[in-house]
Amino acid sequence: MHGLPGSQDQPALREMLKLLPLPGPQDLAPIFPSDLASAKLGPEQVQRLHEALKVWSVDAPLRPLKFEKDDDSNFHVDFVAAAASLRAQNYGIPPANRAQSKRIVGQIIPAIATSTAAVAGLVGLELYKVVGGPRPLSAFRHSYLHLAENYFSRWVPCAPAIQKFNRLTWTCWDRLKVPAGQPERTLKSLLDHLQEQHGLKVDMLLQGKAVLYSVRWSPEKQAQYLPLSFRCFLS
Repeated sequence: MHGLPGSQDQPALREMLKLLPLPGPQDLAPIFPSDLASAKLGPEQVQRLHEALKVWSVDAPLRPLKFEKDDDSNFHVDFVAAAASLRAQNYGIPPANRAQSKRIVGQIIPAIATSTAAVAGLVGLELYKVVGGPRPLSAFRHSYLHLAENYFSRWVPCAPAIQKFNRLTWTCWDRLKVPAGQPERTLKSLLDHLQEQHGLKVDMLLQGKAVLYSVRWSPEKQAQYLPLSFRCFLS
């Protein structure tokens, strides 16, 4: 960044560091006073800001560098490994060696605040549609944002696949609501309700990975579980 050549010779590095002027103490308080933080800047305030920023251009000029992890002659990975080790020591976490640092930086997908803000805004727009009342599918949008290529597109999402069984039709968006019942519904009353109201004979009932009911159970196990209320299964 300072235009100095890289080197692994520590004595040579110390000599090169002497070429850099030491920054003097700076009082940052008057550089950005509250009046300069205002949204409206007059000509006098702009001039004061330019004068205050001159201190940042006194030292050796900096130039941007493009990070390249596969070129060991640029010492980029060495700098990242050293800086990461220092930060790890500050926070008391295990440091990573050079090989680990090189592998990690090769897997990082850049994410900046702009993309986060854009995604949050796009999701918020769709959320307004959801909470604002029933709307047709054509009112919603899928969004694709690629800031690196300055590409943004939106399209109407596809409807979910329609499933059919006997006279019933449903999608993954639908839910089969069963009243709780009085007294509290048992496993047997639930199976009877599905049989009577919807013509469905349940072969297996799952809660996550837990099996609540199966026709393959022995008569003794079915007799043990069928009278239980759902409070027993969820507790």
